[in-house]
Amino acid sequence: MIRYIFAILLLLINLVCLAQSDSSRKFSVNELKEDVDFLFATLERIHPSLYHYTSKETILAKRTAVENSLTEPITRHEFAQRIIPLISTLNDGHTYLSFPQEELSEYLKNGGTVLPFDVSILNNKLFITSNYSSDSTIKLLTEIVSINNVNTPVLLNSIRPYLSTELESFRDIRIQRSIRSLLWNVMRFEGEFELELIHNGVGFNKTVSGITSEQFQAAISSQQKRAPAKPYSLYFTPENLAVINFRSMMDQKKFRHFLDSTFHAIRRNKSENLVVDIRYNGGGNSQLGDMLFNYITDKPYRQIDRMESKSSKEMKQYFRKRYVKWYMYPLIPVAVFHKQARFYFFAKPGNIQVIEMKKLHHPKNPTFKFNGNVFLLTSAYTFSSANMLANAFKCFEMGTLVGEETGGVLEAFGDVIPYKLPNTKLEGGCSYKKFVHPCYDGEIHGVRPDISILPTDDDVRQGRDAVLDYVRQTVRH
Repeated sequence: MIRYIFAILLLLINLVCLAQSDSSRKFSVNELKEDVDFLFATLERIHPSLYHYTSKETILAKRTAVENSLTEPITRHEFAQRIIPLISTLNDGHTYLSFPQEELSEYLKNGGTVLPFDVSILNNKLFITSNYSSDSTIKLLTEIVSINNVNTPVLLNSIRPYLSTELESFRDIRIQRSIRSLLWNVMRFEGEFELELIHNGVGFNKTVSGITSEQFQAAISSQQKRAPAKPYSLYFTPENLAVINFRSMMDQKKFRHFLDSTFHAIRRNKSENLVVDIRYNGGGNSQLGDMLFNYITDKPYRQIDRMESKSSKEMKQYFRKRYVKWYMYPLIPVAVFHKQARFYFFAKPGNIQVIEMKKLHHPKNPTFKFNGNVFLLTSAYTFSSANMLANAFKCFEMGTLVGEETGGVLEAFGDVIPYKLPNTKLEGGCSYKKFVHPCYDGEIHGVRPDISILPTDDDVRQGRDAVLDYVRQTVRH
């Protein structure tokens, strides 16, 4: 009888532990260290060159420091605050560990509030680009000098270690895109926000309430109804300059229809100068770049010189889950006769397949092909497949590249395999491919423009587009 009672008590204790959410649970030191071991074993299996940007010795020293700090049980959010900067030190923009989403979701679900602004970062300064607060006296492009008595440069330096990137310029882009969640996850800023601001040279202080998830979604929905966000669009300037705003490389079918109608309109409008603006394009499907090149160039080109893929059990599982349907399984043995398929199904873990892209791609000749001057606009936001597009454009001299150095690099890792830590359930992603782009010179940098134009603080305050203004002035002459 005592044995039965003891067994029931154990069962009840286990049920209580299972009922406790991961967000509030404190994990033991052993569980946390198990997750660290699992994390690095997984990354080393998947990644083709994990210590490419930062030496293994440097990472090992930082890893030891993190492990030595794990002396008592902590929540997974506290663990994330310690371990994420370590993974970010690898400096691969496609290899990362994320904060748990459930904690912030639970906070917002219970009426929690976060920063009520979108921001832009320039020269270590923060500028408000959207105001979702109830205080309409705070104008757009107002500079935020401090939040909750933390000066902006200090604030940014506190957040930067949590972002995985190759280039520092792209780190700030990622902060812009996730400012609300980063302020909550890293700084625990919530509720009301004490602000020190500057507008038109006049400094003042404000205390504003944060915005709830429902208020933010309502504001975004209202914006989209007024001006729906489009991944690509066309407009003409008074100079008859055709401008394609190419913001996202997604949906081949839709993009094909867009290109045909767009270049038909450009020909009908007799525009001799074209701008392709990828300053806010973070990438996607690189095939959309090939589709665009068909309309703007006759020059043979390629977007990749070499691709290296590493085999691992995670890569094989991911490939099968994502690309192999149930009805394809009987055909798997046939994959042995195809070089790439054989690698994805049967290569030994640790093997690296190298594919040299020797052939040049010859653009097609669609009906409404453009034969005028082409300008490509880039910024630090330009990343991944958009970076590949920019590099091919410049390397094969398809036109003039104007703006800022891109946020992506010319030897880059990518194609992400997701993973999850076994105890804390923190999730992340790891590159399993390396891409070497044409014109790579062995240095770590983005695609550098032919005409470099860096926006100034005054450009931001005045809402002036210095890059597009340069092109408009050029075509006038």
